[in-house]
Amino acid sequence: MIEPENQTLRVLIEFRNEFRQFKAETEQRFTRIDERLAHIEERLDHLAQSFSGMVMGNQYLLGGIQGRFENTERRLTILEQDR
Repeated sequence: MIEPENQTLRVLIEFRNEFRQFKAETEQRFTRIDERLAHIEERLDHLAQSFSGMVMGNQYLLGGIQGRFENTERRLTILEQDR
């Protein structure tokens, strides 16, 4: 029969080794998660920039259309007054 002190020591050594392995695996997983989050953040930044550009472009287009409508309304008002 194994002495209790030696059995306890073996269990503690086994626990330590398993904990080290668990720690290494967990660090690898967190590294992968960090990389994925960085990639997602980068993509979100690109999407935000694209969206901002689209909004600005649409505002420019709408400003031009609004100006045309105003010109058309003004000319129509003048034509109606001439009748």
